[in-house]
Amino acid sequence: MIIQTIIILGLAYLFYEKVFKFYYYYWFYRRQGIPSTPFPLPFIGNLIEVKKALDNLGPYSKTVLEDYWHDCFGEILPPVFSDHRAPNGGIVFSDPNYVEEIYTIKSKYIDKDSKFQRLFYKVFGDSSFLSKSNEVWATKRKHLSAAFYKDKINLILRGAVSIANQRVKVWKNLIQKDKQVVNLTKEMNELIDDVVQICIFGQISLKKQLIFKKNGQESIVSLGRFIRLLSEKIFSRYASLFRQFTDVFDFAALNKQEREDFENAKYLREFTIRLIDERRKEIEKPDFQSQGDFLTLILQDSYFEKDKDIIDEVVGFMTASNVTTSIVMTNAIFYLTKNQEAFKKVRDEFKKVLKVDETISSLTDLQWADLLTYENLNMCNYLNYCVNETMRIDPSSRVTTNHVFTENIQIGGISILSETPWQINIYALQNNPKEWIQPDQFIPERFDPLNPYYLTPAGTKRNSFSFGPFFGGKRICLGKTFAESLMKCLISIIVNQIDFEFEDKELLKRKPIFALMQDEPCYLFRLKQYETK
Repeated sequence: MIIQTIIILGLAYLFYEKVFKFYYYYWFYRRQGIPSTPFPLPFIGNLIEVKKALDNLGPYSKTVLEDYWHDCFGEILPPVFSDHRAPNGGIVFSDPNYVEEIYTIKSKYIDKDSKFQRLFYKVFGDSSFLSKSNEVWATKRKHLSAAFYKDKINLILRGAVSIANQRVKVWKNLIQKDKQVVNLTKEMNELIDDVVQICIFGQISLKKQLIFKKNGQESIVSLGRFIRLLSEKIFSRYASLFRQFTDVFDFAALNKQEREDFENAKYLREFTIRLIDERRKEIEKPDFQSQGDFLTLILQDSYFEKDKDIIDEVVGFMTASNVTTSIVMTNAIFYLTKNQEAFKKVRDEFKKVLKVDETISSLTDLQWADLLTYENLNMCNYLNYCVNETMRIDPSSRVTTNHVFTENIQIGGISILSETPWQINIYALQNNPKEWIQPDQFIPERFDPLNPYYLTPAGTKRNSFSFGPFFGGKRICLGKTFAESLMKCLISIIVNQIDFEFEDKELLKRKPIFALMQDEPCYLFRLKQYETK
């Protein structure tokens, strides 16, 4: 009798979770007149349609979710629609008016979907990057924000300059050896791995080597490379159709690959503990001088007493900044190379605004660091336009991760339940033909308030929430200012010393997408020495 009762209760729960919920949430949003993905099947919802999009992925495809949505709705997506891959449904926004309301009036209700934290807990723990919006989270963000004051950013940039110049010297050496053809993606990844690593852990961390396990094989890599490899593997958990189907095993490793990923995550966290211990001993020395790295700043903040909290934050911040920054850097060089007029304007502005009189190639690391301060970089308006235009036309995160509202709420007159996750389609938002003139073209001038491209095609003022690569509201990316300054610094060093051209001429016609949770494309470029005075 007890067994029968358990079976009946189990079946009833399964019916409620995997049948009733699908249809309840589907009709809840459909009766409000919201466009919807196809009528969900029991247990699996729209996962068959997602699987079709996954099977058809190619180098020129969008992300899986984008292809799935376009398969459902056609070339133009609705400004808001409901998606029924999961029992609680989902809402997708791509209109700036909805986004504006979410980020401003309703910002206090924004929260992170707990599924994301569960899937990545072995790596990030309770990092503020993924944890729920509560008092502890708010206090953490307040303390962490001190790491991104402009005086701290200037310290960080000085270290980044040295690493970037080392990479430029490597490229110049390749040019001299007649080995000019490189994979731009790989080169930028390696550069950002090292730069972000010293920004988080300091210069001394570059000497550290870690053992990364993949498919039963071990390889020795840098700390930055380790985190990149691990993040690529871990993020694949989120893309798994099985993970979309159920939440039951979010914390568990279900196959050999996931067990290996968890071992790598454990190894990384243990390694970070050793770095923390080493840095504490260094700080105690009377002659210690901070390089402005993230780890030192946290250790000098009395709020962060527990090693676990420190590990969570440094690993979370490095992972978040590493992958996204390298994507934007790669895309920026790609678009500047394709648009030589913009490339020239960046160089001309650098010489004019920063008054560089001597030969650029002869500048020392110290001279570069004195030039590329937070304040000076903010004076380079056209460079800023180019970075923004890169993030607009080709955002590293084309679709946000899932968020929820902390209570039932209305957005633009639409009732949204607190159990329903929602996302913002960043790519559609930033390429909306109603808001942007020629959105498929790389036009940095569209961020110049005095330029006609600053307006909408109708000649009216553009909604400022049509651009949001760093999310918004109370969950806006904490490292936004750091990332923008770092990218402007690195681009300045690179484009004023190296010239590029497409080795693969097909890239002039079509650009394979480079975004989070996508296979890295191979952009074959030819390096050329750039000489100027």
